[in-house]
Amino acid sequence: MGSDGEDDDGLDDLEDLGELWESFAHRWEQEFQRFNEAEEAQLRHLSDEVNKLAVKGAQAYGAAVEKNMEDGDSAARHRSQASSRRRQFAGSVVETEHAHKFQEVSSDGRQCRTGVAVQAMRESDDMVKHIMEASEQKKREREAKRKEEKLKRDSEFAARQKARREADRQQAADEAAREAARDGGQGQGA
Repeated sequence: MGSDGEDDDGLDDLEDLGELWESFAHRWEQEFQRFNEAEEAQLRHLSDEVNKLAVKGAQAYGAAVEKNMEDGDSAARHRSQASSRRRQFAGSVVETEHAHKFQEVSSDGRQCRTGVAVQAMRESDDMVKHIMEASEQKKREREAKRKEEKLKRDSEFAARQKARREADRQQAADEAAREAARDGGQGQGA
């Protein structure tokens, strides 16, 4: 009768151990999920900050381009005014040359402004595209790593479960062998 009580205590201990392990595994999964959510929030924040920096950089670049355009326009006006004063003193041939040069300067200025604006837009688009691609790549890498870690945890858990079942079977076989040996020993002593 004493051995049955000991067997029951051993099984209760194993069940308690199994429940403890399940509780630990559940809490571990919750903590891991909380950690992933915190990491996602941080990465979203960092991505937003990078996007803000990209926008600020593009705005600063746009302001610099606009200032250069204004400086170019100012220089063109200055040249135009200087040419206008010369034209007053020159003959009709000089006036024709000036008109032609003014058109060239205006055309060159428009082309330069257009080229600078187009280049600024391309660079801004490239910068934003690069940032978005890098952000997406990091997200894919985190997701792959998370899946890999989950598969590893699942396989480790399955291996521990299998080992526990094997140990339980072995213990039951050992108990059965001891019980058979005791029953056999009592039968010979009688």
